[in-house]
Amino acid sequence: MGQGNVKDKFKARGATARIDRSDLALNYIELNDNTRQLKVVKSRYATLNEVLTLRFAGDMGFEAVEGSGGITQSAIAGMTLKVKDELRSGVMTRQELIAKLGNDDLLDMALSRLVSADEIAKSKRGSYELVVSSESPIPRGKDSEETTDGGSDPDD
Repeated sequence: MGQGNVKDKFKARGATARIDRSDLALNYIELNDNTRQLKVVKSRYATLNEVLTLRFAGDMGFEAVEGSGGITQSAIAGMTLKVKDELRSGVMTRQELIAKLGNDDLLDMALSRLVSADEIAKSKRGSYELVVSSESPIPRGKDSEETTDGGSDPDD
């Protein structure tokens, strides 16, 4: 692996030329003498940033190490709540969110999910803001297409 790029998915040698065309990219990382880690660094599926930590077991074998520190669904859910809380104060850039919340991999997953769910919007490149809900708690006016519940109309 090369060390020139800060993003995990571009650490493999020559990866910048090939990463666009792959559906899945894994990094195989040596953590110590007997422990290795497989990390999904690019995925067109729901497996981005998943981690499998392995250690040598017996002759030519591996075993999974529990609690490998991968990003869990509950961690992403927690980060989405933190992002929404931060964005209540107004538009923020990704860099400002990283400075306040840390963990850029987890933050990127949370931002991606919030944008996909139309809960936040990119006001401009790298900036995010909360989406104002289209559902208003105030009753709609006369021009509304909703039907009435059979009550009397004050104009009759």
